[in-house]
Amino acid sequence: MESEKKVMQKAKQERDRLHTRAFLMMLEVALIIAVPAGIIVIIHKTIELQKPVLYTLFGVAFILSWVIIILRVKKLESRLKDLDKKVEMEKDVSHSERAKR
Repeated sequence: MESEKKVMQKAKQERDRLHTRAFLMMLEVALIIAVPAGIIVIIHKTIELQKPVLYTLFGVAFILSWVIIILRVKKLESRLKDLDKKVEMEKDVSHSERAKR
């Protein structure tokens, strides 16, 4: 019984940690999008890029930013699903043991 509680507590702590990580990812998203855009603006101010080149750079930066964001979100979702499965398994085990009593 105690070991079940410890496992459940660890799983809940890990889940809370991942939720905190998700919040921090929102901040990362802002940086992932803003930093390349800011660099392009600075380059444009110093070099005076032609509009087609400027728009192309913005498009490439935007697409690459979203590819990075999507990969990071998929990784987090995978970890959350694994933890949810672990919690469900523990709940099933504890319910079956209580039913036996």
